[in-house]
Amino acid sequence: MFSNILVSVDGSKQSACALDVAVDVARQYQAGLHLVHVLLRECSIDDLREIAERAGVAGEVSEELANVEIVPAGFAPGADVPIVVVPDSALEKVGALLLEKGREKAAGAGVREVRTAALDDEPAQGILGYADANGIDLIVTGSRGRGPLKTLILGSVSHDLIEGSSCPCLVVKADEG
Repeated sequence: MFSNILVSVDGSKQSACALDVAVDVARQYQAGLHLVHVLLRECSIDDLREIAERAGVAGEVSEELANVEIVPAGFAPGADVPIVVVPDSALEKVGALLLEKGREKAAGAGVREVRTAALDDEPAQGILGYADANGIDLIVTGSRGRGPLKTLILGSVSHDLIEGSSCPCLVVKADEG
């Protein structure tokens, strides 16, 4: 029924639950699994540190996450507070490590074919573009990865995937506990 399954990994609890389900479905259908990571450009440095800690890769990215640039308040147009600029190298390394952890999990569970891709795009657009270009026939996604206020203002990535996808989407709700 499914031969190419896509799951996006972003270090959130919801993403981890979606990965677990995607690995299980891929194993059951003997399907290829595509792990996609969209660079976390909207995350604060503190959020990135928390994601790295939760994923068990904090030590591997500590140097990159310590090497941030601080733009003083008032220096950038409209900036009333200092802006912390996270280097691309830190975003890319966090993404690569999340993808590698996902690959290890999938391979350890017996998924035969695992592909990974890091994307620098708006999350839903990047995931949908990848799905279309790679013959994906099931997208597995977490129920949400953003806070409630951002979801209200920006819309939910999972909602955008459901609305924009040409294949079935499975939305996985994470335990609140």
